[in-house]
Amino acid sequence: MNILQQGEGDSKLADGYYEIASRYIEVAIQTRDEMFSAGDTLSGNMNLYNYPLYTANSSWSLPQYMLYPEVYKLTISGTSYSAAFTESYQMYSIYGTTSVPSGWLIPLKYIKPSRTVSSDKVARVRLIVPHGQGTSQASQYVYPCYYEITYNLGKSMTLIKSISGIRGTIGGKAGEGLNPLDIVKFTSAYATLIRRTSTVKSNKIVVGRDARISGEMVKNVVCGTLMGMGFDVVNIGLASTPTTELAVTMAGACGGIILTASHNPKQWNALKLLNEHGEFLNAAEGEEVLRIAEAEAFEYADIDHIGSYIEDNTYNEKHIESVLALKLVDVEAIRRANFRVAIDCVNSVGGIILPELLHRLGVQQVEKLYCEPTGNFQHNPEPLEKNLGDIMNLMKGGKADVAFVVDPDVDRLAMICEDGTMYGEEYTLVTVADYVLKHTPGNTVSNLSSTRALRDVTRKYGMQYNAAAVGEVNVVTKMKETNAVIGGEGNGGVIYPESHYGRDALVGIALFLSHLAHEGKKVSELRASYPNYYIAKNRIDLTPQTDVDAILAKVKDLYKAEEINDIDGVKIDFPDKWVHLRKSNTEPIIRVYSEAATMEAADELGKQIMDIVYSLAK
Repeated sequence: MNILQQGEGDSKLADGYYEIASRYIEVAIQTRDEMFSAGDTLSGNMNLYNYPLYTANSSWSLPQYMLYPEVYKLTISGTSYSAAFTESYQMYSIYGTTSVPSGWLIPLKYIKPSRTVSSDKVARVRLIVPHGQGTSQASQYVYPCYYEITYNLGKSMTLIKSISGIRGTIGGKAGEGLNPLDIVKFTSAYATLIRRTSTVKSNKIVVGRDARISGEMVKNVVCGTLMGMGFDVVNIGLASTPTTELAVTMAGACGGIILTASHNPKQWNALKLLNEHGEFLNAAEGEEVLRIAEAEAFEYADIDHIGSYIEDNTYNEKHIESVLALKLVDVEAIRRANFRVAIDCVNSVGGIILPELLHRLGVQQVEKLYCEPTGNFQHNPEPLEKNLGDIMNLMKGGKADVAFVVDPDVDRLAMICEDGTMYGEEYTLVTVADYVLKHTPGNTVSNLSSTRALRDVTRKYGMQYNAAAVGEVNVVTKMKETNAVIGGEGNGGVIYPESHYGRDALVGIALFLSHLAHEGKKVSELRASYPNYYIAKNRIDLTPQTDVDAILAKVKDLYKAEEINDIDGVKIDFPDKWVHLRKSNTEPIIRVYSEAATMEAADELGKQIMDIVYSLAK
């Protein structure tokens, strides 16, 4: 064990129960010609400012980075240390167990963990952990490696205020986590903006929430604050994001607030803000909310003008009715197909609305997984392959023709084929767009980091594809500009204007099943009918002193002979592949997305560009 930095905490942790936040990085110390070289990063969630820049030169194992540290439960009794990961964090998916390697705990006797976000103050060690306690790859391919780990005492609280809303971890001091005081300020600021800008005179604001454990508390604070601002609250209860969006216009409200942290783990929650059209606030409106909140430039109503409160739990049914009423949703064809469907609703509101939707679509056999809306997510709630082992295994057993997986607020849709393989989140929109374009030819839109397959399918029908900056509000704006008939994002987000301008997994399911019924194919056969592309996702960690804009400008100049799009970072389109570099607005990092005909080619392109960026950053 090599102690690099002791930190600034207590010299010794007393007996008791602790939460430890750690960031780790696993580095190979021996070359394996067929897999990796010494110094390769094999896995990690390191993201501290000023941290050494590790890169992975191997295609065998890509770095798996996370923005936030691992949090594990630590118990100290004398000289005995025990700890457990939580299933909602990355290490559970990498290690396949909640057990923390004992080697990780040894340094706690010698270092001084402390609560800090500074890379200069963390406790940092470098140690070798026996391979049997390492990753699944380590068990399969025994390799010498070491871990470099930083330790923070106590769970780090996070509060992020942006133009799209406010989100954070529950708890902490004011301004550190998502707590009642910050919720009140932000809700008050939003109400102030709506009062100034809305043309709807109903005085109603809709509030809906996903099933997060913190949802009841956050709902009470938000609703009370809105009443204090003089608005009449329509609480629609447990409801998906698209349900809440539709409820705003159905109720004739002047705005809405969705209480959801989307695919983030259970300790997170957020306020997502809607205008009178049930659409997310634009950038200028979001900036104004931030300004009002910072200045506390709001005024509460007097006793004669405080708002009212009602509960209306009818909007799930109204949402389903609106989906069934869509012209391209063919209920009879779906019923005749006699589909067997499996669903994973990750213990949130999808478990309430999806079974009823499927029943109304004529699906008689539904295998339900994690449909109890407890908010205690049984796996990482982001609908990615690494998190979906249970339902993939269920599908391998031949129990269903297709599986649908949603995130906690049901705006993203992933699918699994009848053989247990992933359909590919990027291809949710591609497939639905194919069906829509076949019957209603028109333009399409996705964001710059979405698969080229949508462009190919659009051009097959002689129509125009357009790319928008990343973010739902940007996609919606571009869709309206180009009169697009279908659009969305490559993360499984389908936006169908015939319904509403918002990502909606219910609409995606209904249109997909209609398409599948008409095609008469297996799901895997349908997937094979589309152009095959693979996207590699990486990130480049830089220092706060790095001029990221200058680096992106240099990259743009280096590839000026290619087709360049710079509306959101720099996207370089080659004839048979592309790479997209996006800078973070909150951290010194660049996200790297690359797509090609094979994963190897996509990865190679991404690493080629990453090497260039690292050389420019020196």
